[in-house]
Amino acid sequence: MITGGTAGIIWWHPSRSKKPSRQRGNPTDGMIFTARRSHPELAPAAPKGAVLGYDARSKSVNGLETGDHGEVNLGLSGAPFFMATMSPCLWLDGVDELPPLPVLEQDIHCETAIVGAGFTGLWTAYWLNRLNPGHRTVIVDAEQPGFGASGRNGGWVMGHLEGLSHLLKDANQEQRDATCQLLTGLLSQFADVLNQEHFDCDFQHGGGLYSACRFPAQVKAAQRELEQLRRLGFSTDDYHWLAADSAVHKVRARHTFGAIATPHVGVIHPVKLLRGLTRVLLARGVAIFGNSQVTQQ
Repeated sequence: MITGGTAGIIWWHPSRSKKPSRQRGNPTDGMIFTARRSHPELAPAAPKGAVLGYDARSKSVNGLETGDHGEVNLGLSGAPFFMATMSPCLWLDGVDELPPLPVLEQDIHCETAIVGAGFTGLWTAYWLNRLNPGHRTVIVDAEQPGFGASGRNGGWVMGHLEGLSHLLKDANQEQRDATCQLLTGLLSQFADVLNQEHFDCDFQHGGGLYSACRFPAQVKAAQRELEQLRRLGFSTDDYHWLAADSAVHKVRARHTFGAIATPHVGVIHPVKLLRGLTRVLLARGVAIFGNSQVTQQ
C-alpha cells in the first residue's frame, strides 16, 4: 500500500520566555507545541502554539507517554483529536492557492503513472512531456502537490547529488567527469526552464558554504570531503577551501574555522516552484489528481 502525508507526531519545546512551574501547579506553562498530521480526523487544525497537557513529572501529554524528545504518536489508540496544533507551513504565507485538483474516481489509461506530486513527480512529468508531448502521463497524490517534504524544506537548489561517491565507485574517469559536468550545469538549466515557462519562484543563484563552525576537528573532516570531491572529478572552480577569515567575511557565524565554497547552490521559494510546475503541467495537458491515495499497484 502506498500512502501520502507525514507521520502524525507532536513535538514540544520549552518557551524561551517561561519555564514549567510546579509551584503554580501548572506543568504546561511555557510549553509550545507543533505537529505534523497524516490523518485529518486525528489531527484537525488548531491555533499555532496551543498549549497541551504535558506533565513533566510523568513525561506524558494528556495521559499519553512521550518519547525521548517529547513526541507523541497520534496513531496511538485513543489519541484525542485536540492533541495536534497543525502549524501552517511558512512557505504558504502570501502564496496564491491552486484550485483543488480533481479526485481520481474512474478508470483511466496512460503510458506513465506517477505516484506523488512532489518535486520528483512533477519534474519527471515535466521532462517526459517536454521530450515527448504525445506521451500520456498521469500524476496521483494522496493530498495536493507539495503537501509533504517538497513543500516543507529549506528551499535549496544544488548542483550535487547525495550519495554520489557510492554511485560512482565503479565508474571510470570519463563517466565521473560527465556526471560532474551534468550536476554543475543543473542550476543554469533550472534558470532556463524558469525563463522558458515564465514563472517565478524567487530563485537566487548565489553559491553556498559548507562551514566548519563548531569544532576545530570539523576542518579535517571538511577537507577530507573536499579531497573526495576532487577524486570524483570536480574542479577548484566547483569546490574550493576558504580559510577562517574569508569564510567569516561571507557568513558571520561564530566559531567559524573554515568552509568549502561552491557556486553550485541557489535558493528558491519551494511552494512557488510547486505552484508554477503544477500550472505548467496542467496547461500542457498532464492530468494531476489530488486526494487520490494509491492503495495497490
